Amino acid sequence: MMDTEEKLRRLRAKAEEREQVREEQLQNKDSLEAIREVYGLSESELQQFQQEVDAEYAAERKAEPHQFQHRYGNWSFFKQLLFTSKGRLSLGDFWLAELGVFAIHSLIAASTVTYPVLGILTLICWLAHINLAIKRSHDRGYSGWFLILGCVPLIQFWPMVELFFLAGENSKNRFGPEPIEFDSTHNPT
Repeated sequence: MMDTEEKLRRLRAKAEEREQVREEQLQNKDSLEAIREVYGLSESELQQFQQEVDAEYAAERKAEPHQFQHRYGNWSFFKQLLFTSKGRLSLGDFWLAELGVFAIHSLIAASTVTYPVLGILTLICWLAHINLAIKRSHDRGYSGWFLILGCVPLIQFWPMVELFFLAGENSKNRFGPEPIEFDSTHNPT
């Protein structure tokens, strides 16, 4: 006889399987008719659903410039971006942040004046590089320890390809939800 935990596990697996089938149906048909069929909506419910989605979309479009400014225009975002290793970082944001940190790091390295402060700033830049790489590996579904492979001959380029060129996972993973990325017109993608 199955115990309660085994029954719950099987029920969860069945529910996940049904949801996956629904998503596949929606992706294959990709129309309002598929949504209506899969979720069993009447014509009036489907129209109400469309109106709600249209209203949400209009509100998001109106708020987009503010979201961009709020996201990139405050210190707490940069502090979280550069000085913590928790969470995920999208490919576009990773490139943008890496280029910024690299530019600052290059200016410090090119300085002909040697002050102890420059050494501290160099360490801060290295810490930022490491944290960005850890978050980017989280987006790919790997632990930060994945970066150690960069020190192993013959496979050292694998982490670089993963971090700099491959898209992240398309759904929530063990490191957090999928990061929101902004394209060149400041629209969430």
